[in-house]
Amino acid sequence: MSLLQILPGLSKVVRHTGTHLTVAAGVKASELTSHINSMSGNRDSLMNVNCVKPTHAERETMGGQRIKRDAPKELKVPLKESKLPTTRIDRISTFAGLAFALLTSPSSSKSTVLSSYLRRLRGGALKLGQMLSLQDTTVLPAEWSKALDNLRNKADAMPEEELKAIFRREWGVGIEDINGGRVGGFNRRLEEGDPGQGSDRDHWLLDYCEIPDSHVLKMANAGKPVTVDDIKSIRTKAFASASIGQVHLATLSDDSHLILKVQYPDILTSITNDIANLQALIGYLNVVPKGVFLDSIVEQGIKEVEGECDYEREQRGMARYRGLLEGDPELKALKFQVPMVVPSLTTKRILATSYAYGVTIDKCSEQSQDVRNTIGRGTDPNWGNFLYDGVTGSTTLIDFGGVRKFDRGFVEGYLEIVMAAADGDEDKLMEKSVGMGFLDGNESQVMLDAHLGAGLVLGEPFRTKGSYDFGSSAITSRIGGHAKVFSQHRTQPPPPEVYTLHRKLAGAFLLCTKLDCDFECRTLLDEVWDRVQKGDVEE
Repeated sequence: MSLLQILPGLSKVVRHTGTHLTVAAGVKASELTSHINSMSGNRDSLMNVNCVKPTHAERETMGGQRIKRDAPKELKVPLKESKLPTTRIDRISTFAGLAFALLTSPSSSKSTVLSSYLRRLRGGALKLGQMLSLQDTTVLPAEWSKALDNLRNKADAMPEEELKAIFRREWGVGIEDINGGRVGGFNRRLEEGDPGQGSDRDHWLLDYCEIPDSHVLKMANAGKPVTVDDIKSIRTKAFASASIGQVHLATLSDDSHLILKVQYPDILTSITNDIANLQALIGYLNVVPKGVFLDSIVEQGIKEVEGECDYEREQRGMARYRGLLEGDPELKALKFQVPMVVPSLTTKRILATSYAYGVTIDKCSEQSQDVRNTIGRGTDPNWGNFLYDGVTGSTTLIDFGGVRKFDRGFVEGYLEIVMAAADGDEDKLMEKSVGMGFLDGNESQVMLDAHLGAGLVLGEPFRTKGSYDFGSSAITSRIGGHAKVFSQHRTQPPPPEVYTLHRKLAGAFLLCTKLDCDFECRTLLDEVWDRVQKGDVEE
């Protein structure tokens, strides 16, 4: 069994069925969720269809059962459009304008200025802003926290002429040709040496995997894989947008629907410079405490954005995760699912998948306790990446751009810290934290006390006998004081793996708290620990 295959079991510990292949478990002792309080309302989903209202159509569900469903309408208020600054001069001048505006604006308007500029820049700048928004609200100045929180709502969409150019470049056919019934042949754009092919990021993110035929979307009336010839129309107005791209709806000849995630033009080439420029600006304004280790956040941010810019890799991540869910009887019975993929239409810059019905799971607070406990398995800090369908009772996982894996050594070491926190073993918790690189032995007593305190608080669900009531636990507020100490007194950055992992675990706690989940946690942790002790993991 591989570490990817053990994920469904590990997921049960943290109620994790997030959209990322995060191979770890439990509650991290200290570093987890210094940002947990600030994530409410996240809407950076590239496929958030909660805002789409229906008209009329019939489709086939992913389970193969044909049911009557409504087709989505366009947004009543279209997303704001702005041309993406693509040349280096354009982007540098935009950053210069941002710096001047921040220096000359009153404090009351700085948040509006910052979020407006970063939404227009998109790409690496917006991604770094989103990562900083996951810091606790006690760490950053109030106006920065407000601005960065707003970044998680949406980015500007690209104008229609830019969109059409991308389709012509990637598919060799224009939207106007498809919508006019003049396809005239399809020539998918392939490049040798595109980012992500054969690079060191292959191991960091995801090994190559074949996409099983059962994961490929097929036409309901013919049983053949979907191709460009089957597309009846593509809506040119996006209904969701984020740091890397935006989402459009396509209708097939059988009246079912596709999601097309389209990457902004030349976004990959601007990432490093954008993040460096924003980092310099943040350093100049001196708004991030030294214990946050901004350099480390920047380094991981660049890796994540570069990986997210390869939609073919994201498609492989979807296929891998779909296989993991199908291989877990419990999660399959609970109706967790992943959209079907369309390899014939997916390039590095356009991702095609089946359409998923549902509302974002933060809208499910009025559901029954059993339903809330089930959907409380999500750990993605962006709740828009989980869609709960009240008609079928299913939860669809979307947005796999941040897929990655962890090696066995990290997983086992991390679980030892989790077990120490769950057992209330303070000495072992601190010893393992040094061994894993969360502490270096040079911390002040204030920092050591905060580290231990955070670990014990976050291990509480697993120390509790019987069901744990997340709604009354106040975990997020109790961890806030420790997080502020971390930002001031931490002497070294945490292991790089946790920048991805802890966003997922933060999402688990925050979602369970918001949905007032109440379930037993310790038995689930013991099951996973037993598997690890038996060596039921491989590289």
